[in-house]
Amino acid sequence: MLKRIYFTALLLILISIGADHSSAGVQSAIDSLKKEAVTADHLQQRIEIYIRLANLYEHVNPDSANYFSYEALRLSDSKTPPEIMGRIYDCMGHVAVMRDSLDKAREVYEQAAQYFSEANEWPELIHVYMVLGNIYLVKDQLADALTYYHKGIEGAEKYNMKAMLPQFQLNMGTIYFQAKSYDDALHYFNLSLSRFHENHDSVNIGIALENIATVYSNLNKLDSSEMNHLKALEIFQALHDHANLSNSYMNIGEVLSKKNNDTAALRYLQLSLDEYDKIGNEYAGPRSVIRAEVWIQTGSIYLKLHQPEKALLYLHKGFTLAKESSQLSLMATACQDLSSLWEQRSVADSALYYSKLHSVYYEQQLNADNLHALSYQAAKFEFDQRTKAAELAQMKADAQRNSIYLMLAIVIGGLSIAILILFLLVKLGRNRLKEAALKKLNLENELEFRNKELTTHVMYQVKNKEFILKISEKLKNASLMDNPAYSKMLKEIISEMDIDSNTDSWKEFEIRFQRVYINFYKNLSARFPDLTPNELRTCAFLKLNMSTKDIASITYQTVNSIDVARHRLRQKLGLGKDENLISFLSQF
Repeated sequence: MLKRIYFTALLLILISIGADHSSAGVQSAIDSLKKEAVTADHLQQRIEIYIRLANLYEHVNPDSANYFSYEALRLSDSKTPPEIMGRIYDCMGHVAVMRDSLDKAREVYEQAAQYFSEANEWPELIHVYMVLGNIYLVKDQLADALTYYHKGIEGAEKYNMKAMLPQFQLNMGTIYFQAKSYDDALHYFNLSLSRFHENHDSVNIGIALENIATVYSNLNKLDSSEMNHLKALEIFQALHDHANLSNSYMNIGEVLSKKNNDTAALRYLQLSLDEYDKIGNEYAGPRSVIRAEVWIQTGSIYLKLHQPEKALLYLHKGFTLAKESSQLSLMATACQDLSSLWEQRSVADSALYYSKLHSVYYEQQLNADNLHALSYQAAKFEFDQRTKAAELAQMKADAQRNSIYLMLAIVIGGLSIAILILFLLVKLGRNRLKEAALKKLNLENELEFRNKELTTHVMYQVKNKEFILKISEKLKNASLMDNPAYSKMLKEIISEMDIDSNTDSWKEFEIRFQRVYINFYKNLSARFPDLTPNELRTCAFLKLNMSTKDIASITYQTVNSIDVARHRLRQKLGLGKDENLISFLSQF
């Protein structure tokens, strides 16, 4: 469900608007431009012709579009205006997206953004911000997506580009959806729906309805979901929009399946595949996900209907296709159904194989879902930091402008005022540097405290489990074991305590310790390879700045034994009398 909203959002910008896709008209324009290219006298003129050819070829022949965009780039030089360079990279980005090469698309779109920014081409720049935000959204990199969306919103408001605002609102809703904040997602989706209605933007009205329906489906409000999907379906049918029709049919099929109307669900899923086969080059989004999800949904329904042959066919095809595009949620669903299918057929090996795969993919997807909420918080924090940095930069820019006026006043008023102003500016800069250094130090201290707190908690578990082992041993030796009335009960208690104590607590401590101090053991052992495991453990305690008394308490040794161990450790480390052991270990 999450990915379906991603790709819908991606379509907002990546479909060319108002292009003439008639074969005759496009071919005639291409032929005319090719003739112009042959007779063009100036290099810049030829570059612009190649860009126009690439744009015309985008929806006709992506390979040719790619060729002409690279030819334009090859002919460009340091004299090529930045707005032309931006158009070249923008065209290359369109082609990369149409080829499902999102990493390449991100790379060239970021180049386009740099050139459009340099040329002050704000409409084109805001357009690229939207595309980059969508690409990062598809790649689950919410922090970067949020950053580009906020840049786009600021630019659209600053330059009165109201038509772009609902598209950004729609995608902001998508981010809230990923963070599982469904109320906020509905708020932004409904805002965008209202703006799209004002703009009479039929395609995006349908997309907003699809996203609203998807939220309702996740909330298990199936009637509301079906109603909004059907509204969107009517719009896409009127527009003959095969890509969005395929998506809508698939969504309705899923809702009907949840409502146990399997026959109707299969019919809609087949309609989705029929529309998918009609999709042409006008669709600029990744294609494989729709087909994979339809196949998996179809296989799941056939499994419910006890038609194993058809279920196996569709589930296997869907799983294979989903695996090619690393769609964890779809892979987990397919593996779960395949495991059930083979279990019904009493093929234990295959059932176990897919059950294990399901566990792996499900856990990975669950971790990804949990990270979405954290990613949103991180994205918001990062944006706040960038906003503060921008405000600081603005303050510095204002200060620079003021300094110019002050310098004029200084020339008129005298050197003494100039010295005073410079002194104040230097002092202000130093205070800001001190404040930044103090904030950094506080963050480092807080991180160190949390790390030590975690390690101390693990050591407490070690002590607690050793205590349990001692109690267990005392119970085993107790005279009550000879009494039949208590013997059975004591054995059960001892067994439970032994099971609870089987975990290698020291090993767990060392694993967690190494997560906090990643290279401590490695660096220490590399320099002193003859250190024993007990000596390495003692080094770890000292690294945590623990006292001799604390170490003795945790390890159930005397203070004298720990002092002896420290003395031997100093000898092995080659430390002199005046060298501090803890300070020495802090270097590793």
